[in-house]
Amino acid sequence: MYLGKAAVDRLLSRAKFQVAPITDPNVWSSWIKTVVSRRIVTDREFLEKVQTRDLRRKHAEQLSIVEARATEAQLAYELCPNYPVLKELDDLIRGGTQAIASMEKYVLTTPFPAGVYLQEKIDKVAQGLPSKKVEVAQALAMREALRLETIEYANLEQAIAAKNDVYTSIGLFAAMERVAKSSKDGGGGRNKRGKSFEDTSAEVLQKNLVPLLAARHGVREEDVLVVRNIKLGMASLKGSTSELDSLIIIKSPRPQRLSFLKAKSSFALVLCVVEMKRNADDLGEAFCNLQSSLNWLAGRRDAYDAQQWVTKAYPNGHFDSTPFLQECNGEQLLFSPESFAHLNVTRVERKVIPTFTDGVGEKEEGKGKGKEFIDLFVDNVFFVCKDGCLENVPSKALSWCMSKLASEEEHGPGEAVDESALEALRLRTSERYPHKFSTSDLLALHQETGVVENIIVVGEQ
Repeated sequence: MYLGKAAVDRLLSRAKFQVAPITDPNVWSSWIKTVVSRRIVTDREFLEKVQTRDLRRKHAEQLSIVEARATEAQLAYELCPNYPVLKELDDLIRGGTQAIASMEKYVLTTPFPAGVYLQEKIDKVAQGLPSKKVEVAQALAMREALRLETIEYANLEQAIAAKNDVYTSIGLFAAMERVAKSSKDGGGGRNKRGKSFEDTSAEVLQKNLVPLLAARHGVREEDVLVVRNIKLGMASLKGSTSELDSLIIIKSPRPQRLSFLKAKSSFALVLCVVEMKRNADDLGEAFCNLQSSLNWLAGRRDAYDAQQWVTKAYPNGHFDSTPFLQECNGEQLLFSPESFAHLNVTRVERKVIPTFTDGVGEKEEGKGKGKEFIDLFVDNVFFVCKDGCLENVPSKALSWCMSKLASEEEHGPGEAVDESALEALRLRTSERYPHKFSTSDLLALHQETGVVENIIVVGEQ
C-alpha cells in the first residue's frame, strides 16, 4: 500500500503517456494497438467478440443480403393495416404471461401458515389466476387468426427464417452464444472484484484515514465514523455524482436552525469525502464529478444552477431547504449544508486546471494578462485506488471504444487496425466521453497545491 506522496509518486511512475491518449491521434493509435494486443490474450469476452466480428466480415456479402431482406420485411409489416392490433395483442400476451408467472410464484412460495391477512391476499390472487389465463388464451387465439390473414407477417417470418438459416450455417449463432456466456461470466467476476475492492478500501480507511483525521480535528478515533454509499436524495445530473462512495464523519450538536426538528437522529459533521475506484484512471473524472455535487451539498448557491437540482425531495433545488435523514450503519444521521462546513475550497489558477472548468471561474487582474481562478474542493477529498499502470483513459470510455473495436466490421481482422478507422473511433469516443480531467491532471493539481496526502494506492509494495 502507498500513502500520500508515495502514492502520488507511484501512480506517476506508472503513467504510460504524458497526455491523455484521446487528445492526441498519434498517442491514441499507439495506445489502441497495445490495448488490443493485450485484450486478445487476457480478455475472453473481447476475444469472442473479435472472432464474431471477423466471422461477419468473412461472410459480409451473404449476411448483407439476408439481413437487408429481414429489415425490409419488418418495415413492411409495421406499415400494414393489421400491425396496430397485432402489436397490441403482443403487448397484452407478454404482460399477461408475466403476470401469470408472478401470481403463481406468489401463491406457491408464500410461507405457510401465512396469517389471516396474508392468506386472504393469497386467496384473492389464486382466484384471479383462471380469468387471467383465459384472457391470455383468448388473445393468443386472436393473434394467431389475424397473423394467418396478414401476408406481411408471413413474409417477415420467411425473411427471418432465411436469415436464421444463414446464421446457423456459418456458425454465427454459436459465436453469439459464446459472447453472451463470456460476457455473463466476466460481469460476475467484475462485480465480485468491485465488491472486494470496496470492502478492502473500507478497511484501509478505518486503519489509515480515521487516525489521521482524528488527530487533525482533535477528536477521539472511536468518535470518527466511516459511512458508505451516501445519496442524500441528490439529483442525478450529467457531470456530477448522485452517490458519495464514503464519508468520514463525527457526530455533532445540531446547528441552531435545525433545533426545531424532533426526529431522533445524530447530526453528521463531515470531515472528508472519499471516492473509491479500482481503476486509477477514473480518479480524474471522479474529482470533476464531485465538484458540482459538493458545491450543492455545501450550499454554495453562486456555484450551481438550482433549477438543475430540483427533485421531489428538494422542490426549490437547494439542499438547505430540507435537511436529509439517512440511515447509516444502523442509525439515523441528519445531514444539511452545515454538515459539509469543514470542506474548504481552494482557489486555483486556471492554467493548472484543464478543460472541465471552461467558462467557470473568476478573472483577476495582475501584471500583464489577467489571470483566471477557480474554487475547487481539494483538501478534504480523498481517493483510494488499486495499484496499476496509469493510461489516463476513464474505464467507461475504454469499455465503450473496446466494444466498438471488437464488434464493428471496419476494424480487424484479428488485431489488425485501420488508421483512418482508428481516428474516426477516437473522434466518436471523444464526442461521447469528452476529455475533462485525467488522473495525471489530478496528481499535478495535488502537487501544485501541496495536497499530496489525499491519495491512497492499494497494492503490494
